[in-house]
Amino acid sequence: MKEKNSYLLVSAGGRAQIMLWKIRNDDNLSCEELATFILSFDEKKRKKRCKEKQEIEFDPQTRLMDVSLCCSQSSYEFEKYLIATACSDSYFRVYTFDVNIKELSICYSVQLGEHCIFTLSEIRITEASNDNLLFVTGAADGKIKIMNHKNYIRLCDNQKKMQNLVSKSDQVFHLTLHQSGINAIDLKQITENMWFVCCGGDDNALSAVLVQFNEISGDDPSIEVIAETHICNAHASQITGIKIIGNR
Repeated sequence: MKEKNSYLLVSAGGRAQIMLWKIRNDDNLSCEELATFILSFDEKKRKKRCKEKQEIEFDPQTRLMDVSLCCSQSSYEFEKYLIATACSDSYFRVYTFDVNIKELSICYSVQLGEHCIFTLSEIRITEASNDNLLFVTGAADGKIKIMNHKNYIRLCDNQKKMQNLVSKSDQVFHLTLHQSGINAIDLKQITENMWFVCCGGDDNALSAVLVQFNEISGDDPSIEVIAETHICNAHASQITGIKIIGNR
């Protein structure tokens, strides 16, 4: 955040609820609630709950399983942040949050199959003047899916254009790595355009994939699997957490 010693925190969970917080690290550490939203998944609506107005419409069965928070350099000046959510109803939804007016706006949603999305992470590829943002998800069908949406990071400058994007999943890169749900994903950059994607799942297995992003100077880098390895029954039971560290 632009305010000195202040940080934006997002939390998400059951009953389709997103909360935004401001953490201050001055003389004392404090956490202040900025806004609370109960999300409607009628894609034509969004409902906001705040102190002045309470208006709630939601599917109580829908859970936000994971969340990602990022901001482009151009949007940081205006304190507009991008919030991506992995949802239990198989949708990947992207919102923007304006700190100044405390407003959450839906950008678009993409249905990634018919299975609950468990986990979410992001990859940022920067080359010269290009800044590509990609999201990686893991779901109950054992697939990782990678979505490249370069314009996400310019969304606050051209929001109308973003809302007109066709929400299709047929252009999403996907790779089946597990027999059942993927519970954990971690990413590690190896070179400028090469990343490790590691994940663990309900099938007790561990997977690692080396992925290369080609033509990164363009708006839509292609994705190529360079190598992959799988360890069946790596654990005695399901894997729920994974982290990778290297020399960079």
